[in-house]
Amino acid sequence: MVVAFENNLCFYLIEEDILRIRFRPGVIITLDAAKAMVADRYRIQEGLVYPLLCDIQGIVEIDRLARNYLALEGSYLIRATALVVCHPTSEAISEFYLHTTYSPVPTESFYNLREALVFLREYL
Repeated sequence: MVVAFENNLCFYLIEEDILRIRFRPGVIITLDAAKAMVADRYRIQEGLVYPLLCDIQGIVEIDRLARNYLALEGSYLIRATALVVCHPTSEAISEFYLHTTYSPVPTESFYNLREALVFLREYL
């Protein structure tokens, strides 16, 4: 079964037992935005745990409070996270997140979607 949902920040898709999130271009994530995104994610997950494929290429900025919220409270119902990056901005956001923020779930960054999926399939 495929489940899809979208809001003004991102698109959510559950497919092949992996939750995928793709951000809209130009997104700035504040704490309020992070809380809204997580609330939407909880609704579509319906209490089920998934590995998360997160395409962060649309994000242009994320503040410290939002980063911390997503790493901790945002890890609930997530087995592992693969961050997909493509350009210098998303790469910098990913590297900064990985080196400065504690997440209780395994989290890695990838340039290649296939490699990200291989990583996540270990957590199915």
